[in-house]
Amino acid sequence: MSLKAKKILVTCGPVWSRIDDVRVISNISSGQLGQTLAAGLERKGARVTLLLGPVTQPLTLTRSIRVRRFQYFDELQRLLAAELKNRYHAVIHAAAVSDYRVRNSSASKIPSGKTLLTLKLAPHPKLIDTIKKRAPRTRLVGFKLIPAGSDAILKTAANALLRKAHCDWVVANRIRRGYRGLILDQSGSVRAAAAAKHVLVQRLIKTLESDL
Repeated sequence: MSLKAKKILVTCGPVWSRIDDVRVISNISSGQLGQTLAAGLERKGARVTLLLGPVTQPLTLTRSIRVRRFQYFDELQRLLAAELKNRYHAVIHAAAVSDYRVRNSSASKIPSGKTLLTLKLAPHPKLIDTIKKRAPRTRLVGFKLIPAGSDAILKTAANALLRKAHCDWVVANRIRRGYRGLILDQSGSVRAAAAAKHVLVQRLIKTLESDL
């Protein structure tokens, strides 16, 4: 099968949670995997929309990739809800979404020099859980990061996400002790494995070519 003219939505990069009007909670996601994936899908003929977070290493992308930028969780939440009305063939939700928000965030800069500052955190809603509810016919790829997990731990985490978010595939990643990525399908079977991110991207694209 071919990805030519298939509409694919990719989210990638870190997602900020506001502390005050100049400080944020973030994470170490570079967004490179998602950007590389968007570029690879476009080369296969797919019509790609990329929801791109505040990445520190932006890649040069062709103009045929439609890029919509965000920084904060609520911005991504609004963009995702709007884009899901566009009947994508697949959504690849690779963004490293903030799990928590600051309950006592400030609308202005918190003065420096405090000897102790306590931040109270509350969980953000899980955006991936909303995707199939909004677009039940769209094929969904979820991502799960277990920084130092064994294959068994990666599989367990991936299977939990498959069930909870009704994903069609889940990519489970390990970034410590050498990169490791597993692609699992709805049945929990490992469709492909990779020891480098660029190989993982190639194998995920091949999986989508076979099944979309």
